[in-house]
Amino acid sequence: MMSNDTFNSSNVSCEGLFDSKQLQILGITQAVASLVSLCSCVFILFIMLIFKKYLYRTQRLLIYLTISIMLVCTSFVIRGFGYSLINNTAFCAGVGFAGQYSGGCVLGSMTCIIIHLFVLAVLKKENWNLEPLYVLGIFVVPATIDWLPFISNAYGPTREWCWIRNLNFDTCDIFVYGLVLQYVLWFVPSISVCVIGGIVYIISLVSLKRQKNAYKALVDPGAIHLQTAAIDEIRQYRWYPLLYLIINLIVFSVRIASEADSGVDMFPLWILSGIIQGLQGGFIAVMFSIDKDTRKRLTWANIKSSFKYNVLRVEDTVEYPAQNINVGGSHSLTDSYRKLLKI
Repeated sequence: MMSNDTFNSSNVSCEGLFDSKQLQILGITQAVASLVSLCSCVFILFIMLIFKKYLYRTQRLLIYLTISIMLVCTSFVIRGFGYSLINNTAFCAGVGFAGQYSGGCVLGSMTCIIIHLFVLAVLKKENWNLEPLYVLGIFVVPATIDWLPFISNAYGPTREWCWIRNLNFDTCDIFVYGLVLQYVLWFVPSISVCVIGGIVYIISLVSLKRQKNAYKALVDPGAIHLQTAAIDEIRQYRWYPLLYLIINLIVFSVRIASEADSGVDMFPLWILSGIIQGLQGGFIAVMFSIDKDTRKRLTWANIKSSFKYNVLRVEDTVEYPAQNINVGGSHSLTDSYRKLLKI
């Protein structure tokens, strides 16, 4: 049983993959990488704010993804720098819940992006407003199910970090309820999104490629404009699911290799995996910045003027001298007028 303040000290006898020093290095390394991600996410949100890149559903989906990554990186930072408190019941349970919830938000964000890509590229339903469902799926659904591990105190140390524990620490036997929750709440949904979502993603990209080739043969300028606009909307975020799939493939590969117990030192690969997980926000920021529309606007002059107009709401004006206009000798305009220059 667990006390109110700390987990049973016998948990140190449960053999893990690494010793305490290695786990501390792993946690701090991931925390530092996550701090870089947090700064990158702030950059993304700042650029989207000043350039008003939040007016369309596609753009807001990227905002939801960025916020989700900020949440998960924050949990990595707390977990990494708070390693010395891993045996504190309240701290470890809180960090475990934060990691599970924020990871679910990222998973939900990427699922919604894949669905939205499929709706636009394959179903061609540009008028479908699924955004309320997206918000529910990203932020509300994880919150409604991630409380389950609190039953039977399933949040706790997992030998490597604070998450859903899979061991009884008084005996080091398998904690069945926690192990089932690990698969139900994380492994099965994650693998499903990677496999099923990957197939849907490929179908969407193929359909998008065919549309791009087909619209070149159109004669109607209006149809060409609509097709181009739809393709441009999809183009803004079509590679984000691929990035997510690559990151998770690396993480799952390292975990599977560790479970195989081949005798090879897996610590360097866990460090690499931790850095890649921590740098999710940085990768997203790079992809966001190299987008053609964003890249051409990332100049100091554009940033300065857009911040001034879109954030500070300052309008530049040009003053023209007063003019008199006589119509039939009886009417005149005697006041000056302003011309607003939209930036």
